[in-house]
Amino acid sequence: MPTSQEWLKTIDRVRFNPADIQRVALENLTMVTNGTVDITDPTNPFVFLLEAAAVNAAAAMVANEANTRKLYPSMALDSEELYLHMSDVDYIGRFASPARTTISFLLQKDETISRVVPTGVGSIRKLTIPRNTEITVADVSFTMQYPIDIRIMAHGGFQVVYDTDQLSPLQNLESNLVDWTIVNIQGQEFLKIDVPVSQFKIQSEITKINLSTGLDKTFSFQDQFYYARAFYSSNGVWKEMLTTHTDQVFDPLKPTLALKVVDSQLRVTLPQVYLATGLLNSEIRVDIYTTRGPLDMLLDNYAMNAFTVRWVDLDLSNTNAPLSIFSAPLTNFTTKSVYSTSTVNGGSNALTFEQLRERVIMNSLGSRSVPITNAQLTSRLSDLGYDLVADVDNVTNRQFKATRSLPRPTDASVITGAGCTIQTLSATMETLAGLPTAKDNGNRVTLLPDTVYRNVGGILEVVPQFVINGLLAQPVDIRARQINDSRYMYSPFHYVLDMNNNRFDSRAYYLDAPIVESKSFVEENDTTGISVAVDSYRLERNAQGYRLLVFLRSGPAWKALANSDVVCQLSYRPVNERDRAYQNGILIGQSVTGERVYAFDIETNYDIDERDNIVLTSFSMYQNLERKHPTPLVTDFDIVLGATGLTEPGIATSSIDQVINQALVQEGTIGITRERVRIRLGSSLKGLWSASRSVVSSEDYDRYLTDVPALYESTVYARDPVTGALLITSDGNGGIDYVVLHAKNDPVLDANDDPVYRFRAGDIKVDQDGRPIVLSTRKLMRQMDLFLLDGVYWFATESTAISYRATLPATVVGWLDNDIAQSTNYLLEQTELFFFPKSTLGQIRALVLENQEITLPAEQSFEVTYYMSGTQYRDSALRQSLSRMAIETINEVLQNRTVTMSEMTSKLRAKAGNDIISVDIRGLGGTTPLSTITLLDDSARLSIRKKATAEADGTVGVEDDVSVSFIQHTEI
Repeated sequence: MPTSQEWLKTIDRVRFNPADIQRVALENLTMVTNGTVDITDPTNPFVFLLEAAAVNAAAAMVANEANTRKLYPSMALDSEELYLHMSDVDYIGRFASPARTTISFLLQKDETISRVVPTGVGSIRKLTIPRNTEITVADVSFTMQYPIDIRIMAHGGFQVVYDTDQLSPLQNLESNLVDWTIVNIQGQEFLKIDVPVSQFKIQSEITKINLSTGLDKTFSFQDQFYYARAFYSSNGVWKEMLTTHTDQVFDPLKPTLALKVVDSQLRVTLPQVYLATGLLNSEIRVDIYTTRGPLDMLLDNYAMNAFTVRWVDLDLSNTNAPLSIFSAPLTNFTTKSVYSTSTVNGGSNALTFEQLRERVIMNSLGSRSVPITNAQLTSRLSDLGYDLVADVDNVTNRQFKATRSLPRPTDASVITGAGCTIQTLSATMETLAGLPTAKDNGNRVTLLPDTVYRNVGGILEVVPQFVINGLLAQPVDIRARQINDSRYMYSPFHYVLDMNNNRFDSRAYYLDAPIVESKSFVEENDTTGISVAVDSYRLERNAQGYRLLVFLRSGPAWKALANSDVVCQLSYRPVNERDRAYQNGILIGQSVTGERVYAFDIETNYDIDERDNIVLTSFSMYQNLERKHPTPLVTDFDIVLGATGLTEPGIATSSIDQVINQALVQEGTIGITRERVRIRLGSSLKGLWSASRSVVSSEDYDRYLTDVPALYESTVYARDPVTGALLITSDGNGGIDYVVLHAKNDPVLDANDDPVYRFRAGDIKVDQDGRPIVLSTRKLMRQMDLFLLDGVYWFATESTAISYRATLPATVVGWLDNDIAQSTNYLLEQTELFFFPKSTLGQIRALVLENQEITLPAEQSFEVTYYMSGTQYRDSALRQSLSRMAIETINEVLQNRTVTMSEMTSKLRAKAGNDIISVDIRGLGGTTPLSTITLLDDSARLSIRKKATAEADGTVGVEDDVSVSFIQHTEI
């Protein structure tokens, strides 16, 4: 007879099947009664009771397992079960995430002072940029999360700070201070405020609570869902409430709104418990945040009038005043502007269930503060649009690569982004210093962006200049064909190769887009009675460095002065110097209205030291003799306008004269106006991967050319073999002397009286510390990793290709400054993070056929053939649409680690639908056609190759190398 434990084990095996449970019970009944009891009538009440008990037991065990499974995120089967383990802030990043950028507000200084409102606290007055202010450009909205107070203190100075009384779950402030400055534009002073913003739009919905039916509403929205915040009205004030995406977990004592996102709709429901307890009885406000997701825009391409601003404070949406008394004056400003020179980057689409499950298990959801774990770093960078690859991961050191592909052109000139990679260049400093596209600075050599490279047999090499010149001299059609025959590459950055301090280092800089960040008025000498100021600046890079053009705006008295009697002088204080370095401006012309234009040649050999100071060579300090001055890449320069020969009564000297280098001007020059301009000559790309190393070979060391015999370094005396004492002999004059065996510098001989050699011909020479002596550090083989782009864009001369080429380095710099640099601040000790672009150029490793590893080009060319009926074949618009669809679909599949021709064909066939009969795609694998390719490196992806094209206007353009042809398969 079975025991109870054995019975339980038997039922456990069939616990989800009521029929099996019933069968086990009957079998046990037979065994317990030794077969004396047999249930034969199915209508017997015992049978019904047994069946009911079996069903109830199975249902209880199913429910128990389901509830137990929900306790563990690793056992979740859908999003609803994962939501049970998430708090309200954990939903940040669950759905789409916004891109970020910086927007600048310009408010006329005097008008700002006149419109500030007293706060009632001392003599402080202020204006407030409202919390939810929305800026729109090109139909893309950017929104703030904190109000900004512009305060004028009792002493008259400005203070610009965030109002942090109400914290936002969507933005963690590291400080309440806002970046601001006073700039001078066309003679007017403006308050310039730089505000970080995110690309989302807020759709605010207010609904009343029905005390009998509660709240159950559905709201439609555009774009992608990012987040939702809920507020309830309490005595006319909005108070934020909690939100959840599951109705199974909420605090009955704290108002919580349940949310459910389905496609482009948000359903909101309010648990009845809050109505029953009287916690809520009025209005609910739901702010729906929507975003475009991944986005790359260069806002510098848009004029100021393309930006519009809408002053919004949603916390006042249930009052009669849409803005507070401190914000209302902003709507009446006559002189204000909004603009940006930044790059919009980042953003991500909603997480898949698998991604969300991984984050819940690894506890990497929600907002994080320092320090963060590796799992949280992965989540953070994923939200920003990057993939994370562990390059070094051990206990003492961790090194990660954040990878992403370059964006495609916004003008749709080509459908896919430019190919890029990081490859290793091996060369000696001596060789690189001799390149016409390099600057030799002794122990430092700078490679310029004009350097063109190519990959020959898997080895990166510099293309000789005569090859480039020969290409450029060819007719455009031949030039385009020859460009396509080779795989040229170039780097848009300057690479400084540094041999100082007995180590080799390579550093990348972006120096091609210098800008004037701000300009401001400092002081003037009003006793001169002369009106003159800087109207505008223009900064550009040239072969010698940079040229700063200064356009003046002046009154009749200044214009009447002779050119020889006026001076425009530029000065600044170099690194580690107490005194200033100077340069006089060159008068290069006058406008039709008589306004003078000066030029300052800020020359450099592009020598940048390890502290990121660029060495300028065109400034003098004490006399008219130019010297080398290390200068930060971002530096404040002073411009002084002065004149000589001013004899009118009442003219006095001023502190401006102390800033003038009198050795460079005529005697008696008086300063009239002093202004300051902040110039950014370039950016240091610290977060960009740029490894470097020295490779030592046998040819790199100094060696002995001939045999060097060994000589005794000191006199050797004879000793007693037993006692070891020196032997003494008579010198013949009554004195004694030691017995000399070998005098100093005598040759050392072996037992056969053959000379012993200290060094043989070919031996390596060593220094006093025993270290090998390097023959020449410039002849050592060096290896450096370079960021490279598809060389097709270097040769392109068509306007859209040139425009896109200019945006690429600016985009990378934006990623480094906004994403990589900020993420680095959150890392644990001994953890490093670098940006490493998705390698879509050059050779990559992959598996093909039966686990066979090969190396193949990342850039692939394709041929697509559509078979169509006669009606569709004659539709030119349809054929154009299908051509674009083919490229987009192929590019979509190429983003996968495993690429198959069958997936390309099926996706394209599904998208084309009934517009085609069939489609054929060829080209994967190049000369060796392949059907399936699996990449071995997570930081590499296949890409569509770009090819140069000869345009009708004689320029070289760029297009995707996908040939699309159409075949009319049937007449109708």
